[in-house]
Amino acid sequence: MSVDELVSAVQRSEELRRAGRENSGRLLAELHRRQGLSWPAIARMTEVRQTTVYDLARPFLDSSPELDDPVD
Repeated sequence: MSVDELVSAVQRSEELRRAGRENSGRLLAELHRRQGLSWPAIARMTEVRQTTVYDLARPFLDSSPELDDPVD
């Protein structure tokens, strides 16, 4: 691979990573909203660290204070 091809491949990989994290965040926020599950419960179910679960979901949460608290 040429340097330009490597750079393009890295950029595409990062685009896919960001899209995957956004999708995960939307899904996690929906789990929290729909099921009323706590962040620790979602972390146990998904086997993703609790802080990561909350950080991914945070941009997609409603603005009400009870949904924004990661220690529900």
